[in-house]
Amino acid sequence: MMKQLSSISSLKLIEHLEQKALLLTVNNRLARHFANEYDQWMADKNRSTVWPSAHILPLTTWLMLQFDNLRDHGLTALTLLDDFSE
Repeated sequence: MMKQLSSISSLKLIEHLEQKALLLTVNNRLARHFANEYDQWMADKNRSTVWPSAHILPLTTWLMLQFDNLRDHGLTALTLLDDFSE
């Protein structure tokens, strides 16, 4: 069963991100917030300037990536409309 975000501490969330977990957020602003928090924690922990990026994406971006993967592998012939075409 998945834990609700409110029940996961920041430290626990960062530990999961270090293990390549994917964090989906509701918008770009929240994704940037968590990415900044992760980067600050890694900088403090490692005393280094280089570390792997955390996998933090807004849900809409992740969905678009999944659709692109389906299309690239020939698993769908659908085309999504952009904002202008709608």
